[in-house]
Amino acid sequence: MIEHIKSVILFILVAMSLVLTVAIWNYQPQYELLSQMDYLEETQLDGVQLPLRALIEPQQIVFHNYQEKKELSSPSERHDFYEQMMEWDFASVDPYLSTRRSMWQRSVEVIYPADIPLDLITQLFNIERMDTNYDQTFDRIIFQLSQANNDIRVTFASSKHDHVLNGLIQSSVAYEQIEEKINDPNLTPVSPYAKNDFFIYLPIDGFEVESHTLLTDSVDLLPLRNVLFKNPSLVRLTPTSGISNEEYYTDGTRALVTKRVFQNERVMEYVNPLTSEIETMSTEDVIRRSVNFTNDHYGWTDEYLLDEVFAQTNTVKFRMYYGGYPIFENNDATDITQTWTNNELYEMTRPLFQTSTQFHNEQQEEVLQSGSSVIQFLESQSDNIMLNGIENIRVGYQLEMVSDISNVLLLKPEWHIKYFGEWRPLSYFTSMLIDRGED
Repeated sequence: MIEHIKSVILFILVAMSLVLTVAIWNYQPQYELLSQMDYLEETQLDGVQLPLRALIEPQQIVFHNYQEKKELSSPSERHDFYEQMMEWDFASVDPYLSTRRSMWQRSVEVIYPADIPLDLITQLFNIERMDTNYDQTFDRIIFQLSQANNDIRVTFASSKHDHVLNGLIQSSVAYEQIEEKINDPNLTPVSPYAKNDFFIYLPIDGFEVESHTLLTDSVDLLPLRNVLFKNPSLVRLTPTSGISNEEYYTDGTRALVTKRVFQNERVMEYVNPLTSEIETMSTEDVIRRSVNFTNDHYGWTDEYLLDEVFAQTNTVKFRMYYGGYPIFENNDATDITQTWTNNELYEMTRPLFQTSTQFHNEQQEEVLQSGSSVIQFLESQSDNIMLNGIENIRVGYQLEMVSDISNVLLLKPEWHIKYFGEWRPLSYFTSMLIDRGED
């Protein structure tokens, strides 16, 4: 009798197990589909995708007409003319590098803020695909007008090494476009400031630039967590020992930290320690991977342009812009920076805020001193400022907080000096001298 009861109970348990198994099989496909759809929807930011050529633009275009030097000072005019240049057809490009560098009497000099691999020129200009790997970079291009015909000799050069790559454009349209700009009386006169084997060109006269008061929106962290962690379901928010302005996320190996930089604006830092050994990658590969990775999650949430490349650490930096001017902040809160190794993302920092609209359309013209007077000031303080540490000088926006108002930031135009690798506003140097008790 007891054995019969045991058999009945065993039968019931087996039957229940079969019923539960069938139920799981029936509902499993629907659960996986929903989970996958949610994941796909939560791996994209509210930004855009951009081609490489839209992320690389010059900081300056200078026209040389014998001894006269002028520039396109308006960011919009500079952008429009550069768009024309990218459409010019190259007749040829040398298959080898050279050390021959010369400047003809009438030319255009295009100056970039970052070192760009020569292997990327086919993506930036109308140049037929090349099989040569040049393994060098450029940060300026000189388009030189021939005196005998409509030929334009093109030289890709660098301020950091002597190697150049020469090419040729045979186009009467391109020739006329350059000639028209060279003779344009509305261009801004500039004066060259010598730095080793290259020049920094600065406006001779003072000028006006608009300041802006902007509203900001938050960038959603969830899609970034889903992209950066291989298994987002394992990510946990960990207490940060009483640091109220930080949040720390980890899956046990990778880590993501968010920090408050203004009132409600935040930045994030991500690190993947499993790939901490830096193996050198080509600069071209690092830039490509950074652009593709950011495009995959629609990460261009503002105007960003390539700003700097650190070849030794496989690091690339894209800086936020507004109205064609770079935005600077003391803690690099406006930069998207990525470090790669072994074809994997090792570190990334980026803002978790984006600019939205003008605050009550508030803007006003700020009068900036001439570039010549900036140089005069720096040279007059050569006892306190090491002039050999000056790498670049340009106008940009200094990002400031507006009192205690949430989600409102001020963009104030100011001269900025790249000093021993760090961008500093001119006011930094004047304040430094005041603190030392000097005029």
